[in-house]
Amino acid sequence: MNCWAIRGGSGWLEARLPLYTCHTARTQSLVRKSQFTNRQPLSIVPFIPLFFLFLISRKFSSSWRESFLAAAVSWGLLLTFITEAVSAFEALSYLTILASWLLSGVVLAVLYLFFIRGKGVTSGGVPSVASLPLSLLLPIGFIVSVTGLIAIVAPPNNIDSMTYHMSRVAHWVQNHDVRHYPTNIDRQLYMPPWAEFAITHFYVLSGGDRLANAVQWLSMLGSIVGVSLIAKQLGGKRDCQVLASLIAVCLPMGILQASSTQNDYVVTFWLVCFAYYVLFILQAMESHVSFWPHTILAGISLGLALLTKATAYHFAPPLLVWLAVTAARKLGVRSVKTVLAMLVIAVIINLGHYVRNYEVFGSPLSPPSRTSEFTNVPNITHGEFSRVISRFASSFIRNAALEMATPSYYGKRIVEVAVEKLEMALGLNGEHEKFTLMLMHRVERANHEDFAGNPVHLLLIALCGAAVFHAGKQRCLSIREYYVLSLLAGYLVLCFVLQWNIWMTRYNLPLMVLWSAAIATTLSEPILARVRTYGIILLVVTSQYALFYNQTRPLIGAKSIFAVPRLEQYFRNSHPDIRIEYPYAASLLKGKRCAQVGLWVDENGYEYPLWILLSGGGGDVLRIEHIRISDQSARVSLPGGVSNFVPCGLGACRA
Repeated sequence: MNCWAIRGGSGWLEARLPLYTCHTARTQSLVRKSQFTNRQPLSIVPFIPLFFLFLISRKFSSSWRESFLAAAVSWGLLLTFITEAVSAFEALSYLTILASWLLSGVVLAVLYLFFIRGKGVTSGGVPSVASLPLSLLLPIGFIVSVTGLIAIVAPPNNIDSMTYHMSRVAHWVQNHDVRHYPTNIDRQLYMPPWAEFAITHFYVLSGGDRLANAVQWLSMLGSIVGVSLIAKQLGGKRDCQVLASLIAVCLPMGILQASSTQNDYVVTFWLVCFAYYVLFILQAMESHVSFWPHTILAGISLGLALLTKATAYHFAPPLLVWLAVTAARKLGVRSVKTVLAMLVIAVIINLGHYVRNYEVFGSPLSPPSRTSEFTNVPNITHGEFSRVISRFASSFIRNAALEMATPSYYGKRIVEVAVEKLEMALGLNGEHEKFTLMLMHRVERANHEDFAGNPVHLLLIALCGAAVFHAGKQRCLSIREYYVLSLLAGYLVLCFVLQWNIWMTRYNLPLMVLWSAAIATTLSEPILARVRTYGIILLVVTSQYALFYNQTRPLIGAKSIFAVPRLEQYFRNSHPDIRIEYPYAASLLKGKRCAQVGLWVDENGYEYPLWILLSGGGGDVLRIEHIRISDQSARVSLPGGVSNFVPCGLGACRA
């Protein structure tokens, strides 16, 4: 890794300085000097409309959980509308965002106070804690509280966040809109942006990234509420619904993700909402109850999921097909309106992002080169079905094996050998590189948010699958069995479409959370009472490793988030040289009072820490633009025009 800061007098390249010669003391000094603007009390403003949306929803539902989901989905749509609307006028700024949320809050307050307050159901309040099983509630509350603490205290430091999640936020704030811009890191452009939309609002209102991790944490909170409702739709009693929440919150990958700025838990929440509304509609068809409001909410949930992460394109279709087939059997031609309404709403929500991608890459989803690199679509279109089937079988085995990652050396070796022997027996050992669960790139994968497995949950899924299979042989399939088949179909679609990679456990998070409801209903069978007790104990105990020993944001130890200075934590996942070179590069540029910086990085460039070191993450005075663009975004006009960007310094980092 070689990095330089280059200062030009009237032009470029006056001096080239190797950064690895700097001193650690100077690095520490610069790190301590960078500070954030503090406007954090105003960060609660977006929750004002959410509060009134919840009150409005309560007038049409007897369940506070249903009202919570409806309010959250409506709030997600409102955030999307505000972001796209202000960006259309290049007005993405502190004042416009603040005014938009305040105005939305006023409108919703007036709507509630004058038109809705005296109407509706408003019955069935929050159940007393005394009526709920404390043995399940206490672990849930403990894990949620600790992950929330980590999310607030620790800065974003995931590799993808440093490369594109947080970097695109900084560029949007700088450019005052979310339109595409020239960059060598094209993931900053074509990746679905909703999670970063939300981060941007909190980033601007708080004056920094203190609440950036909170988007994922709030999504975890919403997901555990949502899966309890799914368990209810599957026939689970109150204890079963709480158990579903406990199973979901104990996911090691979920615990690690909940305090990061990844987007896997955000898409999980929207998919949980979508799954719940699909189940509600299916049951409403049975009882001949109107379900159009839930159809609209399902369409919004689907649209927000697709706008958050591409894995939604794999997991949502089986649920949609299940709904479409059932609706066609019960409603005939009228069912077309239901499915079509969902799809139209979802497309409209994603239309802005689709158009921006098409203008730059010629595709609404991603550049064709990325499609070829990460999916099996080219092999499918070229008719290479034998290779596709071979890759599918290998991905099916390896994806499941990744979930078996544990801290145990011998446990990992057993899984590795088993995968190797199985692939050899099936003739699949030539499809991918050697499978490993061991250290990779200095990372202990059992407690890292990019690689962690969920072995206990995988075993419970196997138990649940066996129980469902046995039940299916004894009688007609129930809604629970169809739900399980939909989840299995989602997993098969993922294995079929995506080429296998070592990050697949991240992609599995939505499925794992959705499985929690099915596992809970299975374990609630009287015959499995002892298994349920041991399973709960095992889940709670094993979850503590991920909770306290998060490799990226550890809670205890010498490298704890409370022991290491905040700005040093941004480099937690970086190459050791970067921890020295980046602060030194920033000191050179700041020493020359250079406010316009040209950035030359490759597609994996570690960009976001430069924003922190040069401006404290504010982006109000500093301007950073990518130069020497080598991808399709080179055709995009520089925001403000080329003449308005005269770089006085160059930051270059080539891996």
